Amino acid sequence: MAASKKNVLTAYAKLVRLCKLLPEKEKAQAFVRVREGFRKNADEVNPEKITAALKSANSSIGYVKMMTPKHLQKNSASGPSDGVTRIVIGDKAKSGRNPTSNWTGSNMDPDSVKRHQRSLQRAGFTSNRHAKGPAF
Repeated sequence: MAASKKNVLTAYAKLVRLCKLLPEKEKAQAFVRVREGFRKNADEVNPEKITAALKSANSSIGYVKMMTPKHLQKNSASGPSDGVTRIVIGDKAKSGRNPTSNWTGSNMDPDSVKRHQRSLQRAGFTSNRHAKGPAF
C-alpha cells in the first residue's frame, strides 16, 4: 500500500468517525490516542516507517470496528443490509404493497452467488480441477 497523504488522512478520518460511535466512557480516551498517534508520526519522512504506521492505523481501525456496537455502524447510505436484493417499482406508499424480490428459485441472485463464491474461497475450496480429472 502506498503511504500517500490521502491514505493517511483517510485512515485518520475513519478512526475519528469510529471513535465517535464508541461508548461514552471510552470515547475521550480513544480520541486522545488517535490524535497522539498521528501527531507523533506527523514529521516522519521515511516511507517504510510511514507505511508501518499506516498499517498500524488500519489495524486500529479493525479493532475499533470490533468495539463499536453493531447497531451504530452504518454499512451503506441506506442502513444495514439484510442480504436480499429487492426492486420496488413505483412508490410503496401509493401501492400499499411491500417490496418484493425479483430473485426466485428459477433465477439466481448475483449478490448471493458472489457471497457463496467468497464463502467457498474462504473455506479453502478455490478450485475443483482435481475432481474433473486430467485435461484433454
